[in-house]
Amino acid sequence: MPLSWATLAPSLLSDVAWGKADPYLRLADGTGYVDHLAAPPQDGAWLPVSVQWVDKANKAVIDDMVVLDAPAPADAWFTARVKPAALSVLLTHPAVQRVQWAEGLLAQRPRTQYATPWPLAAGKPPPPRPGRGTPVLLGVIDAGCPFAHADLRRAGGATTRVVRLWDQQGGPADPPPQWGYGSEWGEDALNALMAAATDAHGRVNEHLCYMRAGADQVLGRTSHGAHALGLLAGPRLVDGRPARRDKPPSRLLTGEVASADIAFVQLPRKLLDSAFPPAVEHHVLNGLRYLVDVAAQRQAARLFVSFAFESWLGPHDGSSWFGQAVDALVTEASTRGVALSLTVIAGNAGDDGVHRTVASVPAVAPDTGHVATVHWHQPPVDETVTLLELWLPDGAAPADLTLSITPPGDAGSLPPVAWGDAKAWPSATAPAIAVVMDRSRTLGVNADVMVLRVSPTQTVAPRRGAPHGEWRLELRSAQPLQGLHAYIGRCTESMNSPPRGRQAAFTRRTAGERLLDRQGTLSGFANHPAARVATACVSDDWIYRGDQAPAQPGGAAPYAGFGPSRDGVRPGPSFGVVVEHGLYHQGMVGIGNRSGTVFRMVGTSVAAPLGARHAASQPEGSPEPRPPPVPPERLREVGSSVQDPLPP
Repeated sequence: MPLSWATLAPSLLSDVAWGKADPYLRLADGTGYVDHLAAPPQDGAWLPVSVQWVDKANKAVIDDMVVLDAPAPADAWFTARVKPAALSVLLTHPAVQRVQWAEGLLAQRPRTQYATPWPLAAGKPPPPRPGRGTPVLLGVIDAGCPFAHADLRRAGGATTRVVRLWDQQGGPADPPPQWGYGSEWGEDALNALMAAATDAHGRVNEHLCYMRAGADQVLGRTSHGAHALGLLAGPRLVDGRPARRDKPPSRLLTGEVASADIAFVQLPRKLLDSAFPPAVEHHVLNGLRYLVDVAAQRQAARLFVSFAFESWLGPHDGSSWFGQAVDALVTEASTRGVALSLTVIAGNAGDDGVHRTVASVPAVAPDTGHVATVHWHQPPVDETVTLLELWLPDGAAPADLTLSITPPGDAGSLPPVAWGDAKAWPSATAPAIAVVMDRSRTLGVNADVMVLRVSPTQTVAPRRGAPHGEWRLELRSAQPLQGLHAYIGRCTESMNSPPRGRQAAFTRRTAGERLLDRQGTLSGFANHPAARVATACVSDDWIYRGDQAPAQPGGAAPYAGFGPSRDGVRPGPSFGVVVEHGLYHQGMVGIGNRSGTVFRMVGTSVAAPLGARHAASQPEGSPEPRPPPVPPERLREVGSSVQDPLPP
């Protein structure tokens, strides 16, 4: 029986012209929101979206739409919550340029719940009070804030340096008034938690503090956010290199940064359990706006933010909704007297096989035209959705472009999908794969994109799973197809999330075909001009290196994402930080969730807080030594010594 496609018929947005909506919303609506948390949205449900107004247009007031933290008049980018009826109005409004779907993906299995209730804080914690703070505010958007840790306390050890904590997941405290969701803690409330958990000898029961705050991300031994906080704001650096007589195992750090105020944004657990880039962008922009508000309220002239999560999808040319919104926010913050510096990571996609550049070749007779072929492997026992994006330069997608997909096995190929179609196989209500082949200017404004969504290969009944194995994708056109970039989204779980995902990757069929294409693997968040992009480097004295070690001394780490961006505007990362000191001393040692606990973490996630700290340590008004990006084999950290990534 031949394979056949089913057409994606709108289930909720039947009267919408899809030019302003991103392909992910079209996929979600056409398949009944089967892979999303809202499945399907009810009439009273509030759905998260990210919006861009038409430049200089009068801002519309739409019923059943709540704008989160109304932007400045000159700012055209904002986030909102809408009801299904309002979503249709928004997508057809003349003042709207882009609407991005930001509802998270549905995990196949629920997160494990604790068997006993937590002893939450008694009564409602007091709201944060306004007050002047330090001239420098250190901001972190991450997962896990051990506010009671000894390295994050003020002199004397009885109070915390964390002046604001916004848990976007929610908790015992009230949400920030201007946002309406999550749970916000001020320094008074956090200090009260610490005081209530302090014994007669002055020892703080940190675990009890976190339980009463409902902070499940720091109930374990380690967390991603704790490590970042220690490197960005801690008063000491634990030396993770081999022991040397002239190098103590740890050293104290002095200066303004070691005592500066800290503000933390805890990302929702749903984003960490099943990554979906548009949902991450939505909450990160909210977090950045929140941190700017805190800095302005506390009269901090400089705000340094570290954001160490990554996306492997997106236009990779600075034209994404997120990139342009961040650029506008930097300008907006300056008008409020806050100099915002955002450091993001280059990403860890350098050797994962998730990026390919593909050129078409003439078709074999008797066919005509040109063919571009891509193969990828869909792993078994994978409980996460796999997302693929195919990007063609603006105007390079011809009208006769077709896409053919061959699933694993011997059943044959699916019929070609024509440009402008939206299809699913084997059905729209239970799809193994869904495809949108339509011009969209939502994910990026400079290119045409085709989006594929592959269902998990292991599912919970009655959900249909996709076959695992090697998939084949073929683009065919009468004209040559040049400049095609293919990306696979990240499928693996975040730290402290249940292990669910196994990473899909591109494969090669000929000996001359490149398996890894490191160029263009910068994180999707790292291509806009305002970001300081940090990558991980290898020390000059890379020990135990051996002849076959996959790293060059002093160069970028082999796993580190690199440029250029797809449009060539950004050659690569802004700078590198040495975090790899040997095959047995990889990564950096940082703090865990409890005082006295340390652990070693590898990846460009280590480079972002170190790079942000370097910038924060520069005297106000002095130019930061930022050399232009260089090729990966010559990339060095910013600073005078490749051995000391932090200033004294």
